[in-house]
Amino acid sequence: MDATKDEDPAQKFLDLGWPYPLAKSTWDQWDYVLGLKSGHYIHFKTAIPDGVAFVHLKGVDHLSLPIYEDKKWSPEVERGITVRLDEIAWVIDLGH
Repeated sequence: MDATKDEDPAQKFLDLGWPYPLAKSTWDQWDYVLGLKSGHYIHFKTAIPDGVAFVHLKGVDHLSLPIYEDKKWSPEVERGITVRLDEIAWVIDLGH
């Protein structure tokens, strides 16, 4: 039996200290919310590792960031947003 077929695709990211939902979002496009240490959050569909210190979030449809707090909307981020991994406080797999 080929051991690589039985490995969890998240394991390499878990070994780097990633939260499981963030690791899962690298292969399972779904609805996720990532919270930053600042208290702001990002709703996204999938994550792509970007070096060892960053992750690129794609399918972003809502940002709760300081530059948008005084507005009633958040921008559409077609190309995604890159986040520093050590600024992530939590990640939720919305599962719907």
